[in-house]
Amino acid sequence: MRKSVLAFLMMLLFAAPAIAGRIIPRDEFPYINSEWNLTNQSMYFTDGEYFFVNGGNGHLYRLDEQLQLGREVFDSSVQGITNIHYDEREHMLYFCADRANRKQGGLFRVRFIDGAPAGEIQNVYANGPVAHFDMDDTHIYYNVKGGTGIYRMNRDGTERTRISNHEMRSKNPAGRLHVIDGYVYYINEKDHCLWRVACDAPDNKHAELFIERQMHSFIMAPFEGRRVFIYVEFAQDTGRLDQAHLGVVDEYGERVRALDFLRDIQSRYINYYGNYLYYIDFSSEDIRPYRINLNNPDAPPEQLFIAAQHPYLDDRLGYIHVFDGWACFIGMTPTHRYVNPNTGRSDITNRAGDGIWFVNLETMESYKCWLPN
Repeated sequence: MRKSVLAFLMMLLFAAPAIAGRIIPRDEFPYINSEWNLTNQSMYFTDGEYFFVNGGNGHLYRLDEQLQLGREVFDSSVQGITNIHYDEREHMLYFCADRANRKQGGLFRVRFIDGAPAGEIQNVYANGPVAHFDMDDTHIYYNVKGGTGIYRMNRDGTERTRISNHEMRSKNPAGRLHVIDGYVYYINEKDHCLWRVACDAPDNKHAELFIERQMHSFIMAPFEGRRVFIYVEFAQDTGRLDQAHLGVVDEYGERVRALDFLRDIQSRYINYYGNYLYYIDFSSEDIRPYRINLNNPDAPPEQLFIAAQHPYLDDRLGYIHVFDGWACFIGMTPTHRYVNPNTGRSDITNRAGDGIWFVNLETMESYKCWLPN
């Protein structure tokens, strides 16, 4: 009999009692990705029964009873896996990867049932490596690394249409493209502002400048009956991202005064789920993830790791993803600064480290999944 993640956490040493049942109740399972919660490169996902992680070596693993790497999902012919989307309704896994004997990566899908592939891998797109993609219930929206244009295509890769002539940055492509309520929102590389285009646009002439503020990444969140945009300020020098602050505007680009306190948060990794803004605070050496309830902004931020319980937590953390009852973070290697000889600017590098952290949002217990060297 299959074991759910919440059930097998009871087996962990010192683990708090867990709630029986699925990670996400079947009747509340988010379609592809929970609304308002961005994929952040999809380093982890759940099918509602198991957790899966990108092992940092481009291989996909299903976690075992102790939230450690268990069986590998694909054989050695599938490598370099990124941008994972799982659609529970059609039991289909969409992902970018390299295939054996191919020079460039592509976008693929495979039927995915009971925590494993169930059929042949289908090639959805192979004309270059996909940098970003998101989906609605009928189409995929994507752009290609190093290429100009944002495209729409059917889920099987047919009937491709260019709906925007813009280019998107492929470096650290977290939180730069999101599909919601009939629009594709994206950050244009040329001006670093937020644009949008209707999902059903007939051609590339209908993109519009939506918010004229420069940003590195963004999320959308409901607040007081309206939609707000919380974004990481754009930094031309990527070495300044550790000092970047948040901005908050409404759909008209106006400051949201009630959320002005978010402008004081120094962060580069953010996400939203269930009324909470999740962020990683870079304002001190003791970098920790926090969350704050946007419906109760007077309440102090809540730290997701309690230092007294987790003195061994010395990872820099990044790329937040939140599921019902769980928050996940990638442990990052120490930051390295160097002068880029091509630009003369100070650049910053953060690579995936030796583990991925899972936090039970009910008990605040944390578990580290160790990645291969």
